[in-house]
Amino acid sequence: MFLIAILAFQVWWFASYSIWDKTGFSAAAGYGALYTGFRVVHFVVLAAISVSAGLLVLRGLRMREFIDRHATLPVALLAAFIGIAAIRVILFLLGYANLLRIELLGPAAAVVLWIARRALWELCGRLWREASACAAGLSRSHFAIGAVLASTIAMLLFAVALLNILYVSNENGDYITHYGPYYDAVLARHGIWPNDVWYQYFYSKGEGLGFLSMILSDRHGKHLSAFLCFTLACLAFFDLMRREFKSSFWAALGVIVAVSLFVRDDTGAFEKHHAGVASILVGMAYCSYQLFHAEKRDSMAWTWGGAACAMSLVVLSAPAVAYAVVLICGLAVYSAIMRRWSVARALISWLVASGIFLGFVLVVNYAVTGLPEITPFGTWLKFLDRVSLAKWMSPHLIDYLEQGSAGFQREGFGVKLLGALSATRLDRVVGLVFLKWGLIVVAVLAMVVGVILVSRRRWPSEFGLLALICILVCSGVVAGYMAVSQPVSVYRASVFNIFFVTPLVIAFAIVIVRHGVATHLSVVVTTVLAVAVIGKAVVYANFTDPQKIEARLSFLVGQRSFADAFALEYGVPPALYDLRFEYGRNERWLYLRATNEAGLAHFIGRGIETEVSYSLGPKWHVIAYGTAGDAREELSRLGFNYFLLQVAEPVFGALPYSDLFSPTALEDHFRVVARVGSLVLLTWRNAGEPADPAMSLFAEEWARTLSGSSFQDLYLRSRFIYDVKTSGNGLPATALGELAPVPGWQ
Repeated sequence: MFLIAILAFQVWWFASYSIWDKTGFSAAAGYGALYTGFRVVHFVVLAAISVSAGLLVLRGLRMREFIDRHATLPVALLAAFIGIAAIRVILFLLGYANLLRIELLGPAAAVVLWIARRALWELCGRLWREASACAAGLSRSHFAIGAVLASTIAMLLFAVALLNILYVSNENGDYITHYGPYYDAVLARHGIWPNDVWYQYFYSKGEGLGFLSMILSDRHGKHLSAFLCFTLACLAFFDLMRREFKSSFWAALGVIVAVSLFVRDDTGAFEKHHAGVASILVGMAYCSYQLFHAEKRDSMAWTWGGAACAMSLVVLSAPAVAYAVVLICGLAVYSAIMRRWSVARALISWLVASGIFLGFVLVVNYAVTGLPEITPFGTWLKFLDRVSLAKWMSPHLIDYLEQGSAGFQREGFGVKLLGALSATRLDRVVGLVFLKWGLIVVAVLAMVVGVILVSRRRWPSEFGLLALICILVCSGVVAGYMAVSQPVSVYRASVFNIFFVTPLVIAFAIVIVRHGVATHLSVVVTTVLAVAVIGKAVVYANFTDPQKIEARLSFLVGQRSFADAFALEYGVPPALYDLRFEYGRNERWLYLRATNEAGLAHFIGRGIETEVSYSLGPKWHVIAYGTAGDAREELSRLGFNYFLLQVAEPVFGALPYSDLFSPTALEDHFRVVARVGSLVLLTWRNAGEPADPAMSLFAEEWARTLSGSSFQDLYLRSRFIYDVKTSGNGLPATALGELAPVPGWQ
């Protein structure tokens, strides 16, 4: 009853005191501390809902005896994995029914907490008792070492939360320009159907836990759901490494390395779906590991857990299923070799379940959009139904997107392979544990460890099932990077591999300490290595701009408003936010860049739209390639009355080079509303209005800006392809495919 009351109170508070209206946006005097406190409360409630949902599913599968007799931490982790998977699948289906509403999901969450209240309370009590008993059984020295390791992990988790969860991070423009706007559109329309942020439908429609968190709090709830997934992944891999290495010390050291690499995350893992993918893959690894070691009577629980994770991965990120397929197939072959036929059958059932669900998702995607999936782009593009796609967006925008990422397809094998190895994060983990020279150190360590293990014939005992799991996932990352023509996106998405490459590097260190040095020196070497790793992890995590830390902490304690803290951290002028509130808060604004210079203005009112991420309707090609008059007519029909341009900075997209936005046409169609630094806000110049004197000077600046940008060749190439395809007697598709690539964004 207490949790339900807290749930209701925090839902009311977030609905009543929004940080996104003009008052909350500029409020200081403790508001930031209060807001952060309620977000902490929401995090606890969300975790309780997830575990409760999992416990109810396990009870529905008649697993009550399993829950009672099994160790508490694995049961709690399994319940969390299953609960989050169930939430994703259920909200995925509700999203197509346009039922993502607080009126439905709020009471449903309360019902889940009420039904599972006793099981949840018993589980928490068991966890507390087992943790207390474990701590009581430690010697003073072991307790002190454990306290140091636990404190380090807690500090690093706080750093992750401070720099990635506290409020919107402006390091990666993807969240501001398309992930966040898609989430907003889903919440506004109560459904996951395709909207103006067109390709984000493929990436984010399965973000069920994030949608639930945002509905119960605010748009920052997505960050908290990702942090919950991240915390769950850390706990699961700690438990795996503890069992595999038979040492809580080495397991904790591995968690320290992994968490420290997420502190200064530059991939947007907590704003996108990457942390969720990491949690699911870790969940599958955890369930498969437990399945191999479980008694026969317990195997069904882990089978259901792995199947639930596999199905939720299909919902959250269909392209990431490729990594799961590599993992499951590899383990199934290993099971057959070891004659573990029951395990092999369970793994095959995961493949079948996820395969059937994947087929369903692809069919729905194709029926709705005319495109089964979007990654890997080149593969799915072959199945494109341009007629169906043209009903909700311009097929010529797909051509532009294809040309923008065509350059990587011509890269040599060596360049791709180096990029693939970097995507595994092996060099970064090795740099923390050993030295900075990444791949060279890896090669030397591999040789040293190989010689040690072969000479001592200890390979099976030192490198067991966890190593096989990690190698399989790493292999999937390398193969995926080599196969897909969007290297930047694949690199960002593969941040989850930190959890899988870290145990391999820790295993290398263990082998060297245990077998590469004299026995009487092993304790000294271990101590020196641990101190070095902890020191480097802490330094790496805290090596950031002091102004960034000051801005975040000042908001955390309520000394600065959201707008002021963001301005201090990223330099985005608050005057731009005032413009957004004053001019057309609910109007459509178009920004001719796809970067983060506009900052939080993207989330004020209706937001700011950017090209490529937004479809701009089914006639984007008219705006990009048509005459200035036709482009103006189409933009006016779509409701665009304000346009944000930026001088002295590289432009993005096709529209800056279109006839309407050419320097010679600007004065005829636009007038200046306001200017904030290099950002210039324009609106239409209506018939009969005198020319704006400021436009002449701005047109000169705009001409210099266009000449210094690198997207003109891409525009000319895509316009040539458009002319060819619409001329009626164009070149064959094979001839277009043989054109030399031009510089794009990937």
